[in-house]
Amino acid sequence: MYAAPIIASSISPQSSGGETFYYSPWIKQSPRPETHPCDDLRGEREAWYAQAERVGVVIVGGGLAGLSAAKTLADNGFSDYVLLEAQEHLGGRVYTVREGSITVEEGAEWIHGGWRNPLYRIAREIEAVDPLLPDDAFEWRIVTQDGAPVNKSYGDLLEELRDVCERSDFGLLPYYDLPYGLCYLNRFSQEYAPVKDAGIRRGLLHFLEQVLELPFCKGGYVDLGIADKVQLGWATPWWGDRPLTLDIIWTSKDIPQDRLWLYNIVNIESPHSAPNVLQVFLVGRDSVTMENLPEETVLEHMMYFLKRLTRAEVPDPIFFHRTTWYNNPWTRGAYETYISLWGEQQGMESHDPLAIPVANSNGVEVVAWAGEHTHSTRFGTADGAMATGEREGYRILDLLEEQRL
Repeated sequence: MYAAPIIASSISPQSSGGETFYYSPWIKQSPRPETHPCDDLRGEREAWYAQAERVGVVIVGGGLAGLSAAKTLADNGFSDYVLLEAQEHLGGRVYTVREGSITVEEGAEWIHGGWRNPLYRIAREIEAVDPLLPDDAFEWRIVTQDGAPVNKSYGDLLEELRDVCERSDFGLLPYYDLPYGLCYLNRFSQEYAPVKDAGIRRGLLHFLEQVLELPFCKGGYVDLGIADKVQLGWATPWWGDRPLTLDIIWTSKDIPQDRLWLYNIVNIESPHSAPNVLQVFLVGRDSVTMENLPEETVLEHMMYFLKRLTRAEVPDPIFFHRTTWYNNPWTRGAYETYISLWGEQQGMESHDPLAIPVANSNGVEVVAWAGEHTHSTRFGTADGAMATGEREGYRILDLLEEQRL
């Protein structure tokens, strides 16, 4: 009997067991529910089979990997497939939020690597790449957590790091298949380590640690990193005529205990497509803290922080949005699947084992795995997800060809 191959594109490995996090006596973090919407499905297997429709290939998950797999099949003349998506939108962790005149991205919004990246080439072809803006198009400030201006020399240091690690193809080339942010840490350690002001040095290192986007892993061979965004918008920018980039150097952890999650924030900026919006990018445990707080509390904390940073009367926003990727039962995380320390100790040296297909009792491969977590070098990227969908699409086509022979 022929079994339809399955391309599982949106299933990421998860650790088992819950955990409670504590930042202080004032903040108690509840673990996310370990239940799942599918837990309530009931029914007899035979009854399900009686209603089933025969199909050649099932693609589970309509994220970039699943869509890429479907496109690969369709481009090669194969139409006997179905794509299943549990959420109300396609694209997975690429999702655009539109409200009135404001447009922001919940997930991926940057393409790294220039022409070397196939996703960039596609975006250029369909004219979807934002035009490059000159540096003076932005209002750039570098301040402490209290809004005090930081010595311009340290701002020049960060700007030089950005020139090498974000704007230079030559500087970024050695880091194309490495975690984003490693360039920053290497350059800082090599050339800028002897910063005399201890508070500023700690602040700069804290800044770079957040830029590195370190994941929060609970255990298991691999785990999906946690990353979130908080976005506030106004009818017009209250800070000036230009998009704002605000870099924050924490010289001390002087912040109320019930708002310690704000310590993770080292940059607030206006997205290219929304100059009247300020956006924060959070990673790790602080993302969990933010997700588990009520929305009105997150907004209150952000308004407190903006007023403290800018030393200005900040008007109430007309738009507020925060992501909750960690608590989303269909994603359980948001950014970059890392091999955990436990996985390394058990001999897992790369992501390649995650791409090994599953065969049935007859030795026929019937389940194939796609998704950024199955890419050996481009994990954590949209183009990595696309590449794995194409890879598994061709694997299925080869398998179907062999069965015809």
